[in-house]
This record gives sequence, structure tokens and C-alpha cells, in this order.
Amino acid sequence: MANNMKRWAQLWILSLVAVVLGKAALDWNGTQMVSGIWRAPATLPCVYGPSSDFKQLKVTWKFFQPGEAPRTILHQDASGDHIFLAAFRDRVNIAKNPPGDVSLHIKELEMTDIGSFVCLVDLEAQNRSRVTREKIVQLKVVKVPASKPTIGASRWESVLPSGTRLSLTCSSSGSLPIHYRWYKEGPGEEAEELRRGPVLAFEGLQRSDSARYFCTAENRLNVRKEQSDSFQLTVKDASEVSTAGPAAESGGASTGRNRDASLQAETSKRPEMTHPTTALGAQKTPLPLYVIILIAVLSAAFILMVISVVFCRRRTKSDNIYEVTYNNNALTLEDNEAIPASPGVNNTCLYEEPNSSFGNNYTMEPTKAVEYVAMGQKMENEYEILVTEKQLGS
Repeated sequence: MANNMKRWAQLWILSLVAVVLGKAALDWNGTQMVSGIWRAPATLPCVYGPSSDFKQLKVTWKFFQPGEAPRTILHQDASGDHIFLAAFRDRVNIAKNPPGDVSLHIKELEMTDIGSFVCLVDLEAQNRSRVTREKIVQLKVVKVPASKPTIGASRWESVLPSGTRLSLTCSSSGSLPIHYRWYKEGPGEEAEELRRGPVLAFEGLQRSDSARYFCTAENRLNVRKEQSDSFQLTVKDASEVSTAGPAAESGGASTGRNRDASLQAETSKRPEMTHPTTALGAQKTPLPLYVIILIAVLSAAFILMVISVVFCRRRTKSDNIYEVTYNNNALTLEDNEAIPASPGVNNTCLYEEPNSSFGNNYTMEPTKAVEYVAMGQKMENEYEILVTEKQLGS
């Protein structure tokens, strides 16, 4: 678990350095193992993420075996490739595309190539500072016998008109060189060897070419020859093929796409062509560095976006705080029992404790004179006064 966490931490640091800061970094995950087949081509991977902030100055590949000091194989700079070891002359070159790919291509592996290869990349930043990245690739070369060959044809129609050009190709995987032989087998006849080589070509088919064909493959490691499945070839006159009618033409077109039933019966057991490295066992190709970096950056961006959205929503809800001031006078019941108001903060509402008062706040002070009319005297009715005065006058 600790190792996994450490590797994830290294991956995040590498992603930030390569993408966020714009620095170029090689895919360093320890020493990488590569297996190759003797006398077959191989590629030793060395890839870094290119950046506009860095300029590639030179690339150097070195080779060493246990107990030896590293020796420079190839040096690449603006002037081109320079090979220093005669053992690798005319056999190695550095990839030029895509940018950042400085893998070493070996045209034909030898048993003496077993050992460790060092990839050194010198980069220059915009501030003229230089940085060197290093990667080690261990190469293992094995000898593999030739596998069962397969036949490929330039045309797959079951019936071909005479005069048609046709080529058959025999393919096998294993250590080079692989020797191929072609055989022709007629009805009731023994197989006849036609030629040696991977390709059997017919410049113009004849009716006499109708037969079964197969090929064999072998190299120095094979105890016996490996034989392919048979390929059935039928040749007719052009008039017979053309006068067969639309049904024949449509049948020919369909067999061109799906192959003829008889051809399938003979070649259905033929295995698909495999890469030479399949003889060593299936090897899963790791994801390129730029894919891992892209996934890491997108994941980080998504997580930051989610966190920011959640934070903004919570802050929006918490910011709606209002200050409310109100008069919270104490209540008085009928039996003169006072209920005081509860001071403090009620949830999100802030209020002030009022100053309660239960008496008059005026003072007794002397006045100058009676300036007011007594309100307690009742005014007499004017009608009654007039009636009384009239009676007295009479």
C-alpha cells in the first residue's frame, strides 16, 4: 500500500512539473525491461513530454554490460546522428517523430546486444539553464524458432480467369533468417517444390495452375519445417468466368469479401499473423506518459471545480444574515407575574435588548400661574339660560 501511495505521489509530482510548470520530464518508472528476438528489429523506448519552455539540445545513447563502464553508442544533435561503436554501425538510429520521442531503433538484434542501454536527454530552458534527464533500458535477446507460417493473397476470389496476376506471400515469426519454400499439390499427386522465398508470384494464371499451394518456414532453431495450411486456387478461361452471369459475378464479389467456402475450409485453421514478440508471451504496453499526465490533470481540474462549486453554495447560504432590532418588552400577566424577554441571538437574527420601563418618567416642578381652564366644570345649556332670562323679564 505504501509503495502504491509513493508511486501515485511521484506521478502527481511528475504531472505538475510537466504540465503546470511547463517542464519537460522523461517517463521515469525505474529500469524498463525490453525483450527482443535474435536477428529481428527492436525499439528501446525513451519518450518525454515536449514543452515550449524547453529546447532539446542533444540526445545520447550509451551501452554497458555488467562490470563495464558505459560506452557511447550514438550521439544526436543539430548536426545529425553520430555513431561511435562499430558494433552498432548501420544498425541503430534515433526516432525523430513525434516530438519528444528519442527512442533507439535497432534494425537487427544480435546476441551481443544483451545488456543495459542509457538514454540521456539534454534540455535548455528559456533562462539558458540546462537540465539532463536519464533513463535505463535493459535489453534481453532470445532465439525463437520459426512459427507456423500463414499465406496471404493479393486476391481472394475462389475462381480467377486465366491471365490474371496473383501473388501469394508466406509469413512466419521467429529469429531471422527464416527460410521459406513453396509447394504445389495437384489432385492425386505428391507435393512439388516450386521455389524458395517468401513470395510466389503468377504473372498470368493458366488453367494448369489450378491446384493446392502451401509453404514451409524454418530457421536455425527449428527441428523440422513448419507447414502452412493449403490454399486452393482454381483458374478458368475468361469466357467461362464472364458468361457465368450476374449470379457468378455477385458470387465472385461476395467471395472477394468473405472468401469462398472451399477456401475457408482449407484456411480456417490458419492462425493470424502475429508480431514477432508474441513468441515471448503477451506483453501489455504501458500507457504513454502524456496520456497519464492528461488524465491526472483533468482529474485534478474536475476535483477543484467540484470543491469550488460546493464552497460557493455554502458561502451564499451563510452570507444572508440580517440584523433585526425590535422592542421585546416584557410581558405582564393578570396576576402581575412578569415574563422577561430572552436576550441573545436567535439563530441567524441579531437583536438588541430593549430598556424596559414600568413607571412615569416625569418630575414635579412648580409653575408660574394657573394658565389652564378647569375642565371639571360643566357648561350650562344655552337654551335653558334663555328660557330662564325670558321668564324673569316677564
